[in-house]
Amino acid sequence: MKILAFLLALWTFPAMAEMRIGGDALIYDAPNEDYAFNRPSEADVMGNLLRANPNVRRLVLSGSFEITRDAIDVARVVADFGLDTEAQGECSDGCLYILVAGKTRTLAKGALLHLRRIVIPTEVLRAQFEHQKASYGWADEFGQAAFMYDRAQNDLRDALGFLLDHGVSLDFALRVFDTPRQDFWTPTREELVAGGVVDG
Repeated sequence: MKILAFLLALWTFPAMAEMRIGGDALIYDAPNEDYAFNRPSEADVMGNLLRANPNVRRLVLSGSFEITRDAIDVARVVADFGLDTEAQGECSDGCLYILVAGKTRTLAKGALLHLRRIVIPTEVLRAQFEHQKASYGWADEFGQAAFMYDRAQNDLRDALGFLLDHGVSLDFALRVFDTPRQDFWTPTREELVAGGVVDG
C-alpha cells in the first residue's frame, strides 16, 4: 500500500520532480519556474510522499521558492508531520517559511538564506490574468490589480503571523518585509539565530 501511495504521488507530480527521498530525509529543491494552473499542489505531493515514507524525519531545502502562498501551504505540512528542517546551498524567498516550520531548524555550513518582501513574479500575474479573467469578470489588468491589492494585504498578514507563530522575532520579520523586491537581505548565521529562524 505504501508503494502504491508513493507511485501515485510521483505520477501526480510533473516530470521534473523537485522532491525525492534520501534515507530519512525528504529533499526538496525549489519548484521549476514554469507556472501552470493545472500543476499539482506542492503541499499535496509532499503530504503523499510523507505518508508513503513514515521513516522521513528531515526536510532538506534548497533553491528559490518564489510563490510565498505555496511555500506557506508546504510549511504547514512540514509542521504537521513534525519534521526537522535544514537549508542547504542557497535558499530564497518562501524558503524562510518552510524552514521555520521545522521542529528543529538548521542552516548547513556555507548555506545562504536570501530574503525579501513577498513578491509575485510577472509571469504568474500574466498567467493568472489569462486563466481567471472570465471567472472574476476582469475586463482588463486594472480589475486584476484591485484584486491583487486586497490579496497582497491578506498574504502579508498571513505571512507575518506565520513567522511570529513559529518563533521568529518581530524585528527580524519586519526587516524581511522592508527589503524591496529588487533586493535581497542575506542575514548572517548570528542574525538568523538571534531572530529565531535557526537553532544554531
